[in-house]
Parts: sequence; structure tokens; C-alpha cells
Amino acid sequence: MSKFFLFSLTLFFFYEINAHAYIDPGIGSIILQALAGAIAAVTTFFYYYGKKIKDFFKKFKKNNQVTEKDNNKEKNKDTI
Repeated sequence: MSKFFLFSLTLFFFYEINAHAYIDPGIGSIILQALAGAIAAVTTFFYYYGKKIKDFFKKFKKNNQVTEKDNNKEKNKDTI
């Protein structure tokens, strides 16, 4: 039974059938609408959450700058 099922499944996936379909002119406008919607969604996302993302990375930059200033002060104390 399982060999028959496996054989039938293999034939189903590898047997070619012509679809007799075509892409009508309206598909182009649908693709453009989808592209415009995706661009609008990405733009809106970064408009609303861009500040939060920037602040998140600025936090790391400030911490790194503070650490570098502390290291420079310690080096200056050692040389004096």
C-alpha cells in the first residue's frame, strides 16, 4: 500500500500538465500596487520607529565614547 502511495505521489508531482493560462494586462498594475504598498509600509515603519532605533544605537555610541574618555584620562594621569 505504501509503495503504491509513494509511486502515485511521485507521478502526481512529476507529470506535466499544460495550464493554458496567460498573464493579462491587469497583472502589471497589481504588481505596481503591491510594490507601492510595500514601499509605503516600510516608510511608515521607519517613520514611527526610526527614532527608537536611532536612540537605541546612540546609547551604545555614548557608552563607547564615555569609556574612551575615561581611558584617555587614565592614560594622561599615568604620563603626568
